[in-house]
Amino acid sequence: MNDFFLTCPIGFESLLEDELCLKWDELFPEIECIVKDIVPGGILISCPIEHGLFLNYVLKIPSKILLRIKEQKCRDLPKLFKIISKIDWKKYVNQEHFTVSVTSKKSRLIHTKRIENTVLDGIKKYFHANAISEKTKEKFQNIPKEKLFIRINEDLMTVSLDTSGELLHIRSNITFRGHASIRENIAAALLFKLISMPNKPFSILDPMCGTGTLLREAHTFFELNNRDFLFNNWKIEIPKEWSELNFKSKWTINKSFGNDIDPEIIEQNQKRNEPIEYLVGDCFKQNTDHVDFIVLNPPYGKRVKISENRFHYFKKLYDYLSKAKAVKGMIIPCPFDDHLKGEKIYFNQNGIKVCFLIF
Repeated sequence: MNDFFLTCPIGFESLLEDELCLKWDELFPEIECIVKDIVPGGILISCPIEHGLFLNYVLKIPSKILLRIKEQKCRDLPKLFKIISKIDWKKYVNQEHFTVSVTSKKSRLIHTKRIENTVLDGIKKYFHANAISEKTKEKFQNIPKEKLFIRINEDLMTVSLDTSGELLHIRSNITFRGHASIRENIAAALLFKLISMPNKPFSILDPMCGTGTLLREAHTFFELNNRDFLFNNWKIEIPKEWSELNFKSKWTINKSFGNDIDPEIIEQNQKRNEPIEYLVGDCFKQNTDHVDFIVLNPPYGKRVKISENRFHYFKKLYDYLSKAKAVKGMIIPCPFDDHLKGEKIYFNQNGIKVCFLIF
C-alpha cells in the first residue's frame, strides 16, 4: 500500500471523497482504498501504487495526485541531504532531471531556495552512485522533468512525487476558452453536487453556456480522462486492460442544451463534435419547461461587465430562474448571494469569492 495525496480546491474535499468512493467501488470492489485524512485542500489515501496512479484517469475533481514517498523529521540541511540521497529514485523514475517546489512552516528549515538546492544535490548524489543506463537516458531524453514537492511543517518533512504533470483540470487539447471560463474540475464538482444520483434519465440546460465547460463536464464525468500524465514515463506501469475500463454511468443525459447571447461563441461551440445542442439565446427569454436541471456561471461584473446594479441583476436572474420547475445551480459572486435562499457552497473562482447556489 502507498500513500497518495489528492489535491483539490478548498471547499470540495468532501465531494472529492464521495467521487473517489463511488468510482473506486465500481472499478475495484475487491481492492482496499483507505481514506486516511481530510484536510483543507485535499485528502490523503492509501492504496496499491498502480491503482493510485490510475486515479489520474478516473477522477474529475482533483487538481493533482501526489505520491508520498517519504515522511521524516528533519531540522537541518545536512540531514535533508542525507534523506534525499538515500531515497531509491530509480524505483520510480527513468530520468535524473527534477524541479522542486518547497513550502516550509514553523520549521528550523526556512530558506526555501537552500532547501531546493540541497534536495537537488541529494538527488544528484544518488544518481552519481546509481546511474541510469545510456539506453534508458536516450529513450526518455525528451520527457518533461519530474516534479518533486517538499513540505516541511513543524520539522516534519513530506516528500511527494507529482504523478499528474499539468493540473488535472486540463482534460485534453481544448484551446478555445472564454474570458472567464470555469476550471473543469470545479465544474465537475459542482455538477456532482447538483445532479447527485438521479433515478431516471434527465435533461440539462446552461442558459449562459459560454464555451460549454459545465455541459461538457456533465457528459464526461463517468469517462476516463484522455491525456498524458507524468507517471506514464515511470518504471511503474498500470495494466493495459485498465485503459478499456468503462463505468456504468450513474447519469443518463437525454438532452443537453447550451445557449448564449454571443453568436460567435455559439458558432465556435457548434464546430466541436459534442452531444450538446448549442443555440443563440437570451437567458431571460428561454423556455425552461423541458429540462430537469439548469446550471449556469453568469458574468460576475469584473472580467465580464454587467451594465446594471449587480445586486439587482443577480436578484432578477434568481427570480426568473425560480419560476422553472428544474433543479437550479447558479454561481454568484459574494456578497450578491445575500438574501437568496438555497443550499450554498463557497469557493474561490479566479481570485473571486463566489457561491454556488442550489435552489
